[in-house]
Amino acid sequence: MGVKIELANVDFAYEKGNNIVKSASFSVCPGEILAIVAPVGMGKSTLLKLCAGLLTPVEGSLLIDGKIFGDLSMNWQNELRHRMGFSFQEAVLVANMTVFNNLALPLRYYAEMTEAEISHIINAWLERLNLAPIGNSLPAALSLGVRQKVAFIRTMLLGRDFFFWDEPAQNADPAFTEMVQEEILKQKRSGVGQILATQNRDLLFKSADRVLMLDGGTISYLGPLKSAGIGVDFRGTGQYL
Repeated sequence: MGVKIELANVDFAYEKGNNIVKSASFSVCPGEILAIVAPVGMGKSTLLKLCAGLLTPVEGSLLIDGKIFGDLSMNWQNELRHRMGFSFQEAVLVANMTVFNNLALPLRYYAEMTEAEISHIINAWLERLNLAPIGNSLPAALSLGVRQKVAFIRTMLLGRDFFFWDEPAQNADPAFTEMVQEEILKQKRSGVGQILATQNRDLLFKSADRVLMLDGGTISYLGPLKSAGIGVDFRGTGQYL
C-alpha cells in the first residue's frame, strides 16, 4: 500500500545561513512519479533525502500520510524508513561483506523470511541481472556500474510503500536502464509513489508524471512534464533545453 509524501515550507542548509533548499512545498501521492530536475550540484539529492526523512529540515516539515515525521517516535520513523526503498547515487555497499550478504543483511533484520526464502529471492534477482557469478565477491572487486546494479536490487528488495531514486541508471548500459524503467513503471501501476532525481532523458520522458525544477535552491517549476519547457534533447547537464 502506497503512502503520500509531502514537504511543507522546507528549508535546509548544511552550513548555517546558506540554504540550499528554500521554501520547498509539494506532495507526491500513491501511484505518482515526480521527477526532480536541476543542474549538477544544485540540490537534487538533498531534496530527495529530505523527502525520505534522511535529513532534517531547518524549517518546515516532512509529512507522511499527513503525519509530521519529526513528531513520530524513533521506532515509528525507523518502521516507515524500512518500508521505503532508497537508491543512493553513490551505490554504497558494506565493504567487508559479499554481494550476497549486502543484499541479505536488511532482509535478515527487517523481513520475516527464512534463510531459504532470502537465498531464493536474492539469487533470482542476481540471475535476472546476470550477476550470479559475483554473489561471493566483495564490493571493491566490482565496477561502479555493477555496484549500482547490486544497489538497485537492494532497493527493490526493501521498498514496498514508496521509492526514492537518485540517478538509478547513471552508469548503466541500455539494457539495465530499460529494466530500471520497467520496474519503476511496474511500481507505479501497483499504486506506489516515487520520486526520481535524474539526468537521464529516457527515464525522465518515459516515467515522470510531473517534474519539479530547482533553480538556486528554489522550486522554479512544478507541474506536468509537457508544460515544463524541457525539450527531447534534454541531457541534464545544467540546462533545461
